[in-house]
This record gives sequence, structure tokens and C-alpha cells, in this order.
Amino acid sequence: LGYALQRDGLPTKVLRERIKAGVALHQGGVARALLFSGGHPGGGRRGNRSEAEAMAAWGRTLLPESRPEPARQGDDSLRQSSNSQIDPKLKLVEGWYMEEESTSTRENALFSLRMVRDEIVAQQRGQGWLESPRRLRVAIVTSSFHQFRSKRVFEAAWDHLRREWEEGPEEPGAISAAAAEEGRLLAGAGGFGDADFTVVAVKEDLQSTVKDKYLRTTNIVREVAAIAYYKAKGWI
Repeated sequence: LGYALQRDGLPTKVLRERIKAGVALHQGGVARALLFSGGHPGGGRRGNRSEAEAMAAWGRTLLPESRPEPARQGDDSLRQSSNSQIDPKLKLVEGWYMEEESTSTRENALFSLRMVRDEIVAQQRGQGWLESPRRLRVAIVTSSFHQFRSKRVFEAAWDHLRREWEEGPEEPGAISAAAAEEGRLLAGAGGFGDADFTVVAVKEDLQSTVKDKYLRTTNIVREVAAIAYYKAKGWI
């Protein structure tokens, strides 16, 4: 999951630790696909890039060799198989994906899982990268202070999307009528599937400096407030 960028568009220390953990899961074969989720906080870009793009770019520096650009949301390349190899034609890191619209944890969950939901349909057609639509396993990579809320938000978002498919969208433009009908058919056949969410809690690489102590305290205070707000909104 994304986190604030530096003014020059590079990942902060907190975000770098999340990227390291996510790339390690994918490179180690634990995760078949790696999705970087994060848009443009505050309505603008830092370094003229989204959090997801910054994460993917910095993540490539962790690989043994230089890698080209990852797939973007809505790109036809999302239908490529995931095997950590470079597709010379598309010039993409296979298995890496970006969601660049979200500006909150709730949107991280909804927008990322909608991409996954689309892959369930593709998998039914033999085109997707999910092994089985019956049981989806998602590892949420985030900081330790964020793990309690993020897991519950993703679980609630999955239930929301399941209802959206079965009953139609609650939000205008969330899903087309044709897609909703296809979703109802898949759900009726058990094709929407269940999901297991686990959290890979990453310890922030913060030191005992005054600045880092302030950042650690601020993160905790903001998170406590966010948990209360999300609970009041029914999002967890």
C-alpha cells in the first residue's frame, strides 16, 4: 500500500520498507502477482508521479537487473501471465501491476480489488493470472501501525464488491450493467469466490532522532483517528 512521497517524488523511509517487503514476496515466489496501490495524495503529484509509479520504479532498483515499466491499470498487458520475466514486446515487468487512482486506504482496497475482480472474469476465459477464482489469497503489505485497519478495510471492501456484483452497483459508474450481469452469473455459479486476507506488517525504518520520533507519533495518532472514522462510516 502507498504512503506519502518526498517532495522530489521518491519514496519516504516508511514506504521504502513496504516496497522491499512486497518485492521480496514476489521475487521469492510467495506472491504470484505484485500490485502497487497509491494515487496522488492531496490532489497533486510529487515528482510528477503517483505513489504506485514511485513504488514500482524504486522497486526495480532492488532487482538483480534493470527492469522496464510495469503494467498500468486498464492496460491490455494486465492479461499477461506472471512469471517474473520481461516481455520484450510490451517492455513490462510481468507480474507487476499499478493502481494509480486511490487516495485513501478504502480506495486502495476498492480499486485494487476491482482490478482483481476483473481478473476473475478473465480467468474464467483462460486469460487471467489468478490460479483459482474460488479462493483468492491476498497479502497486504503495509506498516505495523496500519495493519489493524488495512486488513479490516480489505475484508469489508471484498464483501462490498461481492454485493455489487450480485445486486448491482451502489455507486454510479462503479460497474457497467453488462459487467454487473456477468458478475451475478459468476456469483450464482460460485465463481466470485472467497478471499483470505493476511497482513505483512513492515516495521518502519525510523531512528531515535527527534524528526523520526515525531513521525512515528504522528503516524499512530492519525491512525487511531482514522480507525474511529472508518468504524463510524461502516468501512471496517
